[in-house]
Parts: sequence; C-alpha cells; structure tokens
Amino acid sequence: MITLSIRRTAVAAALLLSPGVANAAAVPFFGHDLGLGENTRLTATPNSDAARTAFIAEVGGGQLESFESLEHGGWAATQQTDGSWTLGRELDFAGSFGTGGGNVTGTFSARTGTVHELPSGTFSGRYPTHGDKFFHSQADEITFVFDQAIHGFGFDGIDLGDFSGQLTVDIYDGDNLLHAITVPHAIDGLGGDVLFWGFADIENPFTKVVFSNTNPGGDVFAIDQMLIATPVPGALPLLATGVAALVWARRRRAAAEGQ
Repeated sequence: MITLSIRRTAVAAALLLSPGVANAAAVPFFGHDLGLGENTRLTATPNSDAARTAFIAEVGGGQLESFESLEHGGWAATQQTDGSWTLGRELDFAGSFGTGGGNVTGTFSARTGTVHELPSGTFSGRYPTHGDKFFHSQADEITFVFDQAIHGFGFDGIDLGDFSGQLTVDIYDGDNLLHAITVPHAIDGLGGDVLFWGFADIENPFTKVVFSNTNPGGDVFAIDQMLIATPVPGALPLLATGVAALVWARRRRAAAEGQ
C-alpha cells in the first residue's frame, strides 16, 4: 500500500515557464513498506521508492546525505579541544540526486544516537537503505539546521513505530514555525519496516527541520538517505510571470467575447 499526497497547479503556462518547479504549494510525500520482523532486511521497498521518485520529480534534484563520510560509532555531537562535547555534527550533503545542484551544508544534533555501519543483516531491525551506514536514533528530538534556505527535504526511516513511538516533524524558517506534521507511519507493527517521507514548499523555503519521537529510547529507529533541495534561481519570478500571462490572456479573451 502506498500513500502519496501530491497536488499540482492547474496553471499550464506557469508550469511551462518553470521547468523543475511543478508546484508552488506545500506538498508532503509518504510511502511505507511494512516490515517482516526485526531480523529481516527488506530487499524491495516499492512504496518508499515510489514516494521518493515523486518527491524528486517535484523538486527536480538536489543533495544527498547518507552518513557514509562519518565514522562508525560517531555521535551527533562534536568533541572540543578541551575534551568537552557540544551538540551538533556537520553534514556536507556531498551526494546528489535527480538533476543535482546546490552547495548546502548543515548540522544535526541529538542528545543520543550514533552512526552505524552495517553492510548486511539488521541491528535490531535497523539497517541502511543507501550505502552501508545510517544514523541510529534513540533521541526524543533530532534537529537539522541548514546554512541556506531549502525548499525540499526527505528521508528514509527504518524500523519506526514498532514500539509505539510516533514521529512528528516541525519545519522552521529560522525560529518561525511554518509547519507541524505528523508522519502517518504504522504503530506497533513488525520491525524492519521502511518509509520515505518528504516535504516540498516552493513558496516558503525553510532552514530547520526538527524530528520528535514520542517514545525515545524505546522506539529506536534509523535515518538514512536524506535529500535536500534548494530553490532554483529565478524559478519563482518565472512562475509569477506565467500566472500573469495566463490572467492577461483570459482577460483579453473575455474582452474580445464581450465586443
């Protein structure tokens, strides 16, 4: 079963003038492949893949982070020269997807959780979906902050909800909350499931994404294959031009019919 929420504008002229920008509204994407138990890694995830493909079609392309450059056992924190630790770990988003593009970097922070390397099998239901590494989250909250505004964010969640945890996502521009969203994943199902959740908002780029888990430490899950997309320069002016052109054409036609 796949659940996708995809809306399209009816403004054909705007779409023609704005390749790669399919919709100027906020659009969520979701696909979920149910697990077969905590000892089984899914070999096919058609629902998650379809949702990811739809997300990529919406945003065009961007950058990918799958934790491959981080060391196994690394925390979502940085050790200082004096031996102390501060929350926050750099992410370079060095990979790409779709048409690629962007030079965004960011940080992620969580009080508990580490990077795991697992070429095969599962770690109590968790495993990577891209490469050999993933972030193993035990935290009640994970914060991703980007050094530039983005208009698209997506990720894979693995083994989520099998111990009654509910994931929510808050999206911010700076400290301004733009969206508060509950991810519609299964609760208390078999472990080892995989989901893709994504969000695109062309009109309202954002700089921070916060995950919250209602059962931290109990409902441990994995994060992998994070995708981010930055606004295409000039896309919104083109979109506005397309809308204006369509309105002008309709008015001209209406005037001609009234003569």
